[in-house]
Amino acid sequence: MKTMINKTIWLLFIAVALVSCSKDDDCDPEDENSPCYAGVGSGDRLLLTEEKTNGKTEMRFEYNAKNQVVVRHIYGIDGTVVTENFTYNGNKMIKIERKSGGQSTMTEEYTYGSGDKPTSGVLKNGKNETIATMTYNYSGRNVTETSFDTEGNQVNISTYTSDEKGNPIKWETVGAYNSFTMTHILGDYDDKPYRYTSYPWAWKLSSVNNARSYSLTTSGVGGGTTTNDNWVFSYNTAGYPVKAEVYDKNTKVLKETRVFTYKKAS
Repeated sequence: MKTMINKTIWLLFIAVALVSCSKDDDCDPEDENSPCYAGVGSGDRLLLTEEKTNGKTEMRFEYNAKNQVVVRHIYGIDGTVVTENFTYNGNKMIKIERKSGGQSTMTEEYTYGSGDKPTSGVLKNGKNETIATMTYNYSGRNVTETSFDTEGNQVNISTYTSDEKGNPIKWETVGAYNSFTMTHILGDYDDKPYRYTSYPWAWKLSSVNNARSYSLTTSGVGGGTTTNDNWVFSYNTAGYPVKAEVYDKNTKVLKETRVFTYKKAS
């Protein structure tokens, strides 16, 4: 059960990186977050360096000379900071070490076959002890990730489905014995570059454009929840989102405002 909880928390943890009409906004050519920032030109390739939610930093990214994410800092609402360090073998991401307060808390390691997508993975705790293993199956636009505990019992199954452009349209996780279900539905994509540039988990959760419709439905022993949101974007000259206003689809109430900051890719 502990393994299932850890895996479920991490699934929610990375889900924030997926979700997204453009509208007029105040234009300041000196402001990096402005749609008309003078330092960015049409066609420029950009790298996301920071995301803020309601004025507070939520994530920061660092990159290497190949424009790969090598560090991600995640800022919790409780003041904690989780740092992820990514290791690559060429273009393949093979390891992630997650730290909190300078202490290792979790590690992901991936094994590849002859292609550029992993065939299996291992999840370890801060003591470098294996707590779960994963296998990956690829069929058309579907990716299936099956997780097992250390005794070989199935923990959960996650299925990722993308459209013909490579944009995710559904991501569903079902726990062992149907103990819980999480279903993410994404749609109404814009035609602009995806804001989470160089996304490390590209084989299952990357995107080409930005979703403007997002829903999350959960169910389980303790009940269920449903979230339905509309994301309204403003873009810079290069076409990347610099601001997202997230509205509840039913009440039309503004729930949060996100701001994205970039740098030019090398």
